[in-house]
Amino acid sequence: MVISLTMKNKLTFKTSVVFLIFSISLLSSNLINSQDRNIFELTTQSNNRDRSDFYDLAFNLKPTAYFKDNAFRNQYGEGSILKITFEDTNSFDALANNQGNYDSAELIIIKVNNLSELNQTVDLMSLTSLNKLKYIFIKCFFKTNKQQVENFISANPNIRVFYFAQNPS
Repeated sequence: MVISLTMKNKLTFKTSVVFLIFSISLLSSNLINSQDRNIFELTTQSNNRDRSDFYDLAFNLKPTAYFKDNAFRNQYGEGSILKITFEDTNSFDALANNQGNYDSAELIIIKVNNLSELNQTVDLMSLTSLNKLKYIFIKCFFKTNKQQVENFISANPNIRVFYFAQNPS
């Protein structure tokens, strides 16, 4: 009787572990795919379709400089700035006027809060001091389309441009 009960417990434990591992792998793959469905890429000429470096920069904590209302607001993290976040579309001049060292930045995040901001034109071709810039990520907090985002920004063709358009809930 004791042998039978021990074997049942081992089988139950093994089944539980297998089920747990299966559940975790299923959930983590859904999280990764959901990001791809909501983030679109404007640039199509790039041979590098891998987004892992972009996701690492965009969604993980990295040294970041924040600009809002055409002024430097604050800096998060120590070391070389890897991300520059513009909380609005009126703050690009502040980057040139600020004395900070941003030449190591690899990602610019631009938050577009409404359609009137998106109707402006942003020319980032002149940002020659950002020679390590790889990505631009435009976050629209309203429904938009690819053509509107393409009209909004002009950037070096070697820089991958991503955008997120949140549908209003």
